[in-house]
Amino acid sequence: EGIEEIPLFTSDMVAVVRDSHKLSSCPSIEIETLKEYPLCILQENYLMAQQMIIKCHQAGFTPNISCSNSNCDFLIKLSQSSDQVAIVPRAIFLEKQYDGMKAVPFSNGWPWILCMGWKKDNYMSYATKKLRAKIVEQFL
Repeated sequence: EGIEEIPLFTSDMVAVVRDSHKLSSCPSIEIETLKEYPLCILQENYLMAQQMIIKCHQAGFTPNISCSNSNCDFLIKLSQSSDQVAIVPRAIFLEKQYDGMKAVPFSNGWPWILCMGWKKDNYMSYATKKLRAKIVEQFL
């Protein structure tokens, strides 16, 4: 409440694993499947990490978080050298070439929406309005 936002970009969350990982042959997975694996996720101050933990709890288990970091590339590279599962947006996975890696989607989908937000009733300078318009123009 009291916040305006503009969605800028949408992707879906995926489980990133090595080609030799058991999950790599799955066309998609359920959240419950992650119960068996150590997870690499973003730090808990990120909404994606909070959503991950909530989804796991709703599925009846506490996630085995082996690593949390603020850098998705680091999480993917960590899973590249181990049997850990990195949970990241597909768009970030597709930005680079990760040899021997596969992104497995979630069966029920899990959207990641990047938004720009600001307080409704706060003063916004001319320069800020121009910057906001430029950002929107670049994304939309």
